[in-house]
Amino acid sequence: MDAEWQSRLLQQLNNKTQPGGPVCPLCGHKQFSLLNGVMTPAFSPDFQPNVVRLGGPTLPLVVLTCTHCGWTAQIAARVLDPDFPYDKPSITPASATSSLSQTHDG
Repeated sequence: MDAEWQSRLLQQLNNKTQPGGPVCPLCGHKQFSLLNGVMTPAFSPDFQPNVVRLGGPTLPLVVLTCTHCGWTAQIAARVLDPDFPYDKPSITPASATSSLSQTHDG
């Protein structure tokens, strides 16, 4: 991930969090580092134990780490910025929320 995208995602994160920026839930500090890279876990429509799938839809995640204690969060890059230049996930945040609400209520 280049410096421009790193800066852009940090700005989006600051815009979407509480005043003063994110607070580490483990130690309470406010100093974070956005790792220079993207995690892309794969989605599998049908889980099969002991089967590893290669290829297919992914969800690009940026990794935010507390510089004091090392607590780490994975944040969906396309939720922070819909123009993030990686493959689109197989589900959108809105449909994921709907699915969770239906599962929780039912």
